[in-house]
Formats: sequence, C-alpha cells, structure tokens
Amino acid sequence: YENKDPAVPRDTTTPWALAHVRHQGGEQASLAGASGTRLWDRTGTIVVQVYTRAGDAFRKNDVICQAIRDGFQGYTTPGGVWFRNPRVEELGVEGPWFGTNVLVDFLYTEIL
Repeated sequence: YENKDPAVPRDTTTPWALAHVRHQGGEQASLAGASGTRLWDRTGTIVVQVYTRAGDAFRKNDVICQAIRDGFQGYTTPGGVWFRNPRVEELGVEGPWFGTNVLVDFLYTEIL
C-alpha cells in the first residue's frame, strides 16, 4: 500500500518489486450530448520498481524487467485501457540492491 513502508526483504538473494499507479491528468474529449454525458481522456503511468542483489544480479534484473515490459507492450484491456511506451530505466545501486524502474504510460476514456 502507498501509505505503508515496504517490507524490504532481509534476504538479498531474492528479487522483489513495488508497483504504483500514478494518474497524471485528464482532459475533456467531447461536448455533452442529449444525455448530458461527456468523454474524458485520462492518462497516467504505471511504475514497477524491481530490485535484485547488487553486484551479481544484473542479468536477473534485466530478465524480470523485460518480462514486465513485454507484459504491457501492445496490449489494451477489455475495459479500454491502452498501454503505451513501456520502457526500462536503471536506477543503479542502493545499498545491497540494484534497482530498475519499468514505466508504462496508460490512457483510457471515462464517460461522465
């Protein structure tokens, strides 16, 4: 949960990850019709932070991050969430961990 500190594993041989959904904005995409409803485009980014042991786990980190990236690449949910621009950004070493972010932008239309 966002409002709690993550339970960082003491065992540095086990990879771990944190996932966050960050809404970034929205804009009106249509005028109101006879029903009074409008379309709103909503955007955001999914951030998955992946950590593996520093020093010898770069390959393991790469495999995990590519799997997460590829899981979003080119997909749309049945509800109409469109995933775009999946990418991997290395953070570097943080204590005993090597950190990497997988970022995926998303877009969906809301009817209000």
